[in-house]
Amino acid sequence: MGGVTNPFEDPHPSRSRRARRAPSTLPAASLTDEPPIWAARHVEWPIPAALSLSNYQKLVKASQQAGQQLGLHSSKDGAKNPTGTGSGTTTKSSAGRRFGSGSTDTSTDETDESNYYGIGGFMSRVLNTSQGNEAKGSDTLEDRTVNTASSSGSLPLRPPRPHCVAAANGWIVAALECPGQSSSQPILRLVSRWNVRRGGGLADQWIALPPPARGDGRIRHVLVDPTASHTLLSAANGELYYIHSNATPKRAVRKLLGFGPAVDGSPVDPLSFLTGIAATAVAHRRDDTSQQSIQKGLSQDTYVTAVAWDKDKGTEGSSKPILLGTSNGEIYEYAVVSPQREESSEDKILNSRMPILLHKLSTETDESSAAAVSGIYVERLRTGLLVLVATSGRHQRTRFHTFYSPHSSSFPMVLADQVHTSLTELPGSIEFADLQVCADQFAMRTATGIYYGTVDRTLSSPSVLAGGSSMVMETGLLSYSEGIVPCVSLAVTPHHWVLLTEANEVRYVNRVAQKVIQKERVDLDNNSNSSMNESALGLGSLLMDIRRPDQVWLRKARSLVHISSSQEDRDVWKFTLQKCLTNASTATAIGLSSSDRQNQRKDTVNRSTSVLSDQEIAQEALFEQAKALCTNSAQKAVVTAVRAEYHLSQGRAELAAKYLAQCPSYIEPFADTAIRLALPKLGIDDPQGYGGSWKARASLESSNFPLITYLVDNMRIGKMNEDKMTCTMIGAWLAELYLHERSEPSLQALSSSGADSETAAQHKALLSQFLDANVDNMDAKTIMKILTSHDVEAAECATFATRSGDIATAVNAALSIGSKDNVCLFC
Repeated sequence: MGGVTNPFEDPHPSRSRRARRAPSTLPAASLTDEPPIWAARHVEWPIPAALSLSNYQKLVKASQQAGQQLGLHSSKDGAKNPTGTGSGTTTKSSAGRRFGSGSTDTSTDETDESNYYGIGGFMSRVLNTSQGNEAKGSDTLEDRTVNTASSSGSLPLRPPRPHCVAAANGWIVAALECPGQSSSQPILRLVSRWNVRRGGGLADQWIALPPPARGDGRIRHVLVDPTASHTLLSAANGELYYIHSNATPKRAVRKLLGFGPAVDGSPVDPLSFLTGIAATAVAHRRDDTSQQSIQKGLSQDTYVTAVAWDKDKGTEGSSKPILLGTSNGEIYEYAVVSPQREESSEDKILNSRMPILLHKLSTETDESSAAAVSGIYVERLRTGLLVLVATSGRHQRTRFHTFYSPHSSSFPMVLADQVHTSLTELPGSIEFADLQVCADQFAMRTATGIYYGTVDRTLSSPSVLAGGSSMVMETGLLSYSEGIVPCVSLAVTPHHWVLLTEANEVRYVNRVAQKVIQKERVDLDNNSNSSMNESALGLGSLLMDIRRPDQVWLRKARSLVHISSSQEDRDVWKFTLQKCLTNASTATAIGLSSSDRQNQRKDTVNRSTSVLSDQEIAQEALFEQAKALCTNSAQKAVVTAVRAEYHLSQGRAELAAKYLAQCPSYIEPFADTAIRLALPKLGIDDPQGYGGSWKARASLESSNFPLITYLVDNMRIGKMNEDKMTCTMIGAWLAELYLHERSEPSLQALSSSGADSETAAQHKALLSQFLDANVDNMDAKTIMKILTSHDVEAAECATFATRSGDIATAVNAALSIGSKDNVCLFC
């Protein structure tokens, strides 16, 4: 793009117009002198490596008691261990206690609540346990018999599995497992709630989960709402546990009805109605029979994989209706209420509700019917409700779904609205496609790149205005390249994407520039305090906190890293401005024909020389965005200067002059800028003055209006500052320019021939308008002397002569108005 200067090349631009240089891309070294935006530090996460045998036995008993409170009893075949590989018969622990039979222990050694809830109990001793750190071996966690650990009086505590750690509102919630001494002993499931803000101590909460009713009881997902009050734990057998932040130790865990096997171990909850009929299939039917046939309860062999919390209406006491995504691509509606809250009529309804099947994302004939919901999000727009859903799976298609209803906020009606539904299929297959949302920006990890877009909150995108179905805009796929390497986890901040690679390298990608601006390798393995080989636990993951969007947590095994930014938006305006320059280099050329030059003269109000195309409108929006991201007046001045140079290079000289007038003198000196705009019209060729752009040259040669526009805006500033001298000097120059402009041969020819008499009349009226508007700010004698040197009609300056106090001229003008020839005022 010829003629657009790049302010990044010279932080102190010269006042000389000869010192201007051709534009170029942003130098890579321009940001290296500044401190890094992001910083990472390791955090001591209070998760021990091992449990003592005595604590393990107490926690097993606490788990049994929690199961008994829920009414959990063994099936006829006996309860299996949480991995589904245990014996079907009832076994005994090393302390002689029975597990899985539902019988109670008559021992007088009651388990104290602090032994499983609160740091003051077992964790205060566990954290001092060092024997577990001495065990060594190379076999994986799943098959370890922990003989070495048991001989030292402790059992290993497995780190959280993938997707089993969540962060929200300053809390980090994790699900862990502690295997028994042998395969016949139960695997203990624990939940850790750590208050990051308080740093530890009494803020930590540990809860023992009850034994699973049946099947594989491994926790697969930990899901926490934005307030950190409601926690859902999804098990592989379909069970869903609920923990509230204010729950008492005796009633800490609730097994939600309608999820997974029943408490008696039967494969299907007896109160569930697995009809397979979704609410969207009968959404438009009003008969009771159709509504009663909707499936209530989770389908067999499925489990919850994602939750869409209502961040606008959800409270600490109630989550309000939420959406649940499952491992087979189904979406359910549900709600949870705090057990400590005094039940209202609405709470009673929510508590009594079963999960309701709303929608199936694929049909039975679709080969991708097994794709799991890897992300789901709800956004309340100005009108209606928007739902974003991501589905993926191994050897399955990766898809992005949008649902919207402009007339209803009911989940069934939103998902049933086919008019505003859209589906995007993305290339490649990935096991779990993370869908992350921050403010109105979303990003989704795929096999080939990062799929991104913006939620159209105002419903102003061209597709929506044209009646389209997509409620998202500015979508695209950033393919993996040299800098954007394949990642294993993704996080989204207000202005960046944070990518984690397999090599534990964190890369920060500016969303506007779509390039890596910082990268840092985090050594996680050396910080692990586990004695076991934890490579089987998978790769690391990034955790987002919706209440702190500028902070991210990196977790792998027992290592925890806090990633924060001192000023995340520091350089965003630069990258946004650079994108304007990059887009401008590929913009469609807008030429200036003879008809365009005639339109220049017609457009005396807006001073715009061409109609902006859709691409140019998007360009202007980027300039406005860059200006909005600036944090001081100097940055805004740079954006305005670049914007002016861009419009000048595109032949919109008058629009460029308006922006040049807004620039401070240390960037665009008045004398240099005025000469740049004046020389082409005087026939003096100065390529550096117009940036070598033939469009700018043609625009400046055709008319004095760019210079007039620039001077008028500067005179307005002088009037605001009550600078009489500036107004007199600029006013005299403007009077000459207006008089010279209307004496152009081309305009005179048009006026005499009558071909464009309206344009000629408008140009004549400009002088009178200028004189009337500035009569109090200019020296009357100076202006009258200028007028005497030109053929000025009496009617054009009668008002100015009267208001300026020149009575003789005013009387002469009044006598001349209406005469036959309307003679010159000074003839």
